[in-house]
Amino acid sequence: MIIKTSVRKYGDKKYIILPFIFQAFKMAIFLRWRRLLELIVSYLLLTSVNSSDEAPGSADQEEQHFVVVPESVEVNLGEDVVLRCVVRNQQGRVQWTKDGFALGFEREVPGYPRYSYLGDPAKGEHHLVINGTTLEDDGEYQCQVGPTGTTSALWAAANVTCMVAPSSIIVKGDREGKTVEGIQGQTLQLECVVKDGRPAPSVAWYRNGVLLDQELHTERLETSPNGRSWSVRQSPVHHA
Repeated sequence: MIIKTSVRKYGDKKYIILPFIFQAFKMAIFLRWRRLLELIVSYLLLTSVNSSDEAPGSADQEEQHFVVVPESVEVNLGEDVVLRCVVRNQQGRVQWTKDGFALGFEREVPGYPRYSYLGDPAKGEHHLVINGTTLEDDGEYQCQVGPTGTTSALWAAANVTCMVAPSSIIVKGDREGKTVEGIQGQTLQLECVVKDGRPAPSVAWYRNGVLLDQELHTERLETSPNGRSWSVRQSPVHHA
């Protein structure tokens, strides 16, 4: 049997290569480049798909965000309060907190019979309703949206301030009543005591309908026994 050979020169050296070995060598090189080309094409296709999915304006990739946030409110005792919260493209779960305490995700808030969530959750509406406010409802409330694998957490805060009219207003002096007498040349000191108001009451003194200089007054603010309202004592110094 006669086997043909071929001579190949690489650099300054010559090699004798059998035909079937040479063919196998060429085939290996071809397959290697073909596999490399397939990998390159696959990578380009994958990059193209990802770029299409993440294009600006895509609804699937839009971040969740607020379109309505709660606003602080002042309310008289017994009135109802609605704190509004609307989330667009909502992906995380929504709940409210009061002074850092979580109220939960249920529409009827457990343990708070006067609290409930109002609105259509499918539209991102999560309004907090407080029926018949009391002093216990005074505080900071947050609408919180949980994070997901593709979106960040959100929160927006508002304060509810319960307004309480003072329980009494008393002017004290040398003598109780509407008229206080003084002696010319002597100092006369009056004191106005306003009890249990919220927010803290402000006091102004008038003489014959003219507002007196506030800088001449001494004032002391005291916390009421209930801890949620204030009493104020203010005294102008008047020379008879």
